[in-house]
Amino acid sequence: MGEFAEHALTIKQRKRIEISGVSEVKTVGQERIVLAVSGGKSLLIVGTNLKLGAFNNQTGNLCIDGTINEIKYFGEKTSFIKKLLK
Repeated sequence: MGEFAEHALTIKQRKRIEISGVSEVKTVGQERIVLAVSGGKSLLIVGTNLKLGAFNNQTGNLCIDGTINEIKYFGEKTSFIKKLLK
């Protein structure tokens, strides 16, 4: 697993998503996939008939096929006080 400086998402017709900067595949199911991406964040992909395609952990590139319904980032929440002190 590598740590990547940034990541990018490309969604094609809600049927395929190509993601770069993936450091780990955490959970795989037909209705949800959870990934670790750059910046210490996790990425939740929700849909139907999701299938994990090619994943290259050297480059961090990943493809997912299926119907994409939702994409959500979570993890590493910053407290209100930390935001004020920045």
